[in-house]
Amino acid sequence: HGWGCRRERGPQERECPLCRLVGPYVPLWLGQEAGPRGAALSRARGPRSHAFAPCGHVCSEKTARYWAQTPLPHGTHAFHAACPFCGAWLTGEHGCVRLIFQGPL
Repeated sequence: HGWGCRRERGPQERECPLCRLVGPYVPLWLGQEAGPRGAALSRARGPRSHAFAPCGHVCSEKTARYWAQTPLPHGTHAFHAACPFCGAWLTGEHGCVRLIFQGPL
């Protein structure tokens, strides 16, 4: 089974099993919010239902929305929203994505 990999696109491009769009493969990083640094960065306790784009760090919805809407200084003339765990600039319309976890049918 190829798990959505396509030979013509390379190993980093995969097909989403839900929407069938082809895009980059980003592994999810679970457990960062619960650590000592994560507790200081967390805005709420709750289920980890969202991930920052493009880095894939997983956190609660309130934490993801807070950091996606908080521009941090970059240099002397620019501000960008960034992941609080790794500092990667957030991309996309919202800076985070909602995760859809599937259980057994």
